[in-house]
Amino acid sequence: MTDGSNQTAPYSLPTWPERLAGAGDAGLKDTPANDPTADLRAWVGGFRDEFGHRRLSDRLVLRRALGLEADAADTDPRPEHAVWLAPDAWRELIAEPSASGPAPLLPDLHDAGIEAWTEAELIALHGLASIADARDRVARAAEWHVAELQPDNATNRPWAIHSFIRLGTPEGEHFAQTMLHNCCVTLGKPDIVSAAILRDAASSL
Repeated sequence: MTDGSNQTAPYSLPTWPERLAGAGDAGLKDTPANDPTADLRAWVGGFRDEFGHRRLSDRLVLRRALGLEADAADTDPRPEHAVWLAPDAWRELIAEPSASGPAPLLPDLHDAGIEAWTEAELIALHGLASIADARDRVARAAEWHVAELQPDNATNRPWAIHSFIRLGTPEGEHFAQTMLHNCCVTLGKPDIVSAAILRDAASSL
């Protein structure tokens, strides 16, 4: 990030919540999220993204960003979703390597292919980032992503962007900046799910 004088700006956490919230608000502007008369539970329950896709991860982050309670109908044994649905059991769902240092959360998904694995890692990381006693494991996973993967390796959605900001390093901030940029490329603003991710991330910083 630069300050306009070709000098590298220092890491500055206070600016990020406003940036993420502003981008999130832009993406949600023309949706029921901004309509005080809307039935938000019904909207989220039947949500399909701009391309007609319907995913549990989308509904999970929309509910959290909009302050809605979880839906009992949302169940899924896959760890990237289970960590959202059963946060108290996160240690049973996430791999804990014997060695310290950067490490992925879901190494067993490696054989699913790099794109599917990376997206699952990021969804799990976003869910895990809201659990206070998982902060150290979140940081180790975020460090692994920065070291091993590109920020657009699997998805243009900024899952877990706040985890990279919290690293407090130039590399983490660059990773987050790239994620924020990428989620605006297709539509000129964040898509609805990306907007919810950003709003949720902003509230966590």
